Amino acid sequence: MTNESAPVPATKSDVHPSLAHLPVSIFALVMGTGVLAMVWRQAHFMWGIPRLISDLLLVVAGTLFLTLVTAYLVKVARYPQAVRAEVSHPISMPFVSTITVATLVIATALADPLPQLAAPLWWIGTVCQLLMMVVIISAWWRRPDITLDTMTPAWLIPVVGNIIPPLAARKVGSVELGWFCFGAAIIFWLGLLPLLLHRILTATTPLPTKLLPTLAILVAPPSVGFSSWYRLTGEALAPAARVLYAAAVIFALLVLVQVDRLRRVPFALPYAAYTFPAGAFAVATGIMAQANPAVGYTVIAVIALVLATVVVLGVFSGIVGLAVSKRLFLPAH
Repeated sequence: MTNESAPVPATKSDVHPSLAHLPVSIFALVMGTGVLAMVWRQAHFMWGIPRLISDLLLVVAGTLFLTLVTAYLVKVARYPQAVRAEVSHPISMPFVSTITVATLVIATALADPLPQLAAPLWWIGTVCQLLMMVVIISAWWRRPDITLDTMTPAWLIPVVGNIIPPLAARKVGSVELGWFCFGAAIIFWLGLLPLLLHRILTATTPLPTKLLPTLAILVAPPSVGFSSWYRLTGEALAPAARVLYAAAVIFALLVLVQVDRLRRVPFALPYAAYTFPAGAFAVATGIMAQANPAVGYTVIAVIALVLATVVVLGVFSGIVGLAVSKRLFLPAH
């Protein structure tokens, strides 16, 4: 998620931190914090870890969500030109979907403790996410300035974001609509994945250095896909579920072996791209550990929980540090 993806015209008086430069991709931090609350809630049921940890994380995620929604609405009202530039920019356009995905993550995290609040959020997030997918894919089709060179792993957000509604469909939504979203997400994931791999592995124009953290997004679709399959069917060991989990493990390993390269990227808002995939993989591994505890998945689940916690809290504190030092909401260069 990037703080420089959509240039915003600046004047001499507009070179300081400003809501005009609030990047929509910051909602990825809500996604990461919200899924970490789900990871720790799962740990509560699996190992008896105090539920207070999950509840506190959910409060943080919810507070952050409300704060950012309010701030972005102010940006829409006060800086409409900046918003138009952001939502139409080839690189930042897919990140607009982080708003609807964050809504769905919060709804899913609230499904158990506050289903009355989760239900309307689920319906709003699901419908808006489907509409977002149609609008953004339509833009990709008709705009000649959107090419393979502008493609990043963030393209998965508006289309594969539809794989999240099934997580809470049985509790606060519609199973029928959950299956519809699951099918749309899987088909478009399978369609986009070859293009993304071609872009990453063979394209002559490499990903911008600051966007390298978005490689972690590749872990999210199969991880959430596995969890959604389980929530819809109750089967974690079915062939389709095993395939999705295997894909999640492979993509996680591919990202991990790039650590030496990725750690050289200067810390900035795009690091938020690590948070949701890390948490999604931890949730998926926890489900697999409950379904098949005899083959070492419990150990992997513990490791995934620890890594997700370190990643989310580390990135969260780092981004808060950027905001406090007034280095976050600045004009793109």
